Amino acid sequence: MLRIDAVAFTHPGVTRPLNQDTIAVDGWIRSAPMTRPARHHLPLDRPRLLLVADGMGHGAAGAIASRAAAEALVHLVKRADDPDAVVKMVETAHAVLRALIRQRPALAGMATTVAGLVLTPERVMVFNVGDSRVHRIGPGTIEQLSTDDAPGPRRPDGRTAMIKSSLVTQVVGGGTRPLTLQPHVLDLPLQAGTSYLASSDGLTDLVRPEAIADAIDDHHTDAVERLFQLAMEAGGTDNISLLLARLTTDAEPVATRKRGLEAGARQVRTNPPGQRASRAEIVEVRQEIARLDRAIRAGFAETRTAIASIDPSHRTLPTAWRAEVRSAEARLEAAIRRARRATVRWIAGTFVLQLLIMAGLLAFLLWLSTIGGSEAWLSSMVGGSESGLVRP
Repeated sequence: MLRIDAVAFTHPGVTRPLNQDTIAVDGWIRSAPMTRPARHHLPLDRPRLLLVADGMGHGAAGAIASRAAAEALVHLVKRADDPDAVVKMVETAHAVLRALIRQRPALAGMATTVAGLVLTPERVMVFNVGDSRVHRIGPGTIEQLSTDDAPGPRRPDGRTAMIKSSLVTQVVGGGTRPLTLQPHVLDLPLQAGTSYLASSDGLTDLVRPEAIADAIDDHHTDAVERLFQLAMEAGGTDNISLLLARLTTDAEPVATRKRGLEAGARQVRTNPPGQRASRAEIVEVRQEIARLDRAIRAGFAETRTAIASIDPSHRTLPTAWRAEVRSAEARLEAAIRRARRATVRWIAGTFVLQLLIMAGLLAFLLWLSTIGGSEAWLSSMVGGSESGLVRP
């Protein structure tokens, strides 16, 4: 059986105060900043998801968008066994985000790119929306498999934009009005030994493809750290998220660090059917639960569902997001109040103006009637005098 050896990492970079990216490896989802890569070993016995999402929106809205999209895709990937199902999966995540925006107008405009792979026992399906990218990595070579949704000229194959741009032509989410989404999906055969890199533009905008290819070898944890350092040395102007995966066989040994297996990387183990977890694995799970609990108490809680992420009480939102969302809501409510006051003033002004116009018209009619009565009286007086003069 083929297996997936994946290393994932996300970081806000140098200049961004908030990480709006989210990464996912099957059911493992991460949007909080990381200090070291996380490593995962998964059997390819069912559809597996590898995902990078780059959120966009004011304040925490982009982080909520990428997280919600990741939650939706992780839930939907169980039925994504062919390209049409992958397209439907992304379209459903798109609908989820737009529904969340309708529920909470303060998040209007939030959106995210998505790029990743759905791996099944029969095929590899590369998908993306936006400018996050998926590459196939060979010895000293790199090939982009995703399609950039960005304006500008493209290569002859029509897949890759030749220029870098901060503009994207389609995203997941983005508003409440109906918008047709056209996810890009590439169906590929399974091939043991193949490596794939999914990343946000925080890496690809700063590091040239040739440098990316040179930095990657069989030691994926080291390679991910090298790529992160290259992006940071180039300025780290955006959130940096990357996921490096390799298809291996059960007989193929897993490449570890040249200095030994990293102490802090999280190992995801799957026991064969019917085999109970060992005491050491139970202890490790309990330690992981305790670590997550400490992170939650420290204010780095990660929402488990998209709906919980926008709970009206904000109890399920990470502490760093609550002030942002409430601030956005306060600005929205203030704008609504200003608009209402302006509307009332306009209506009142229009009403007063109409009263003045009507009063002016009435005064003018009265003046005309007064002038008309005076002329009638004067003509009668003149007529009477003339008749008196001619009378014998």
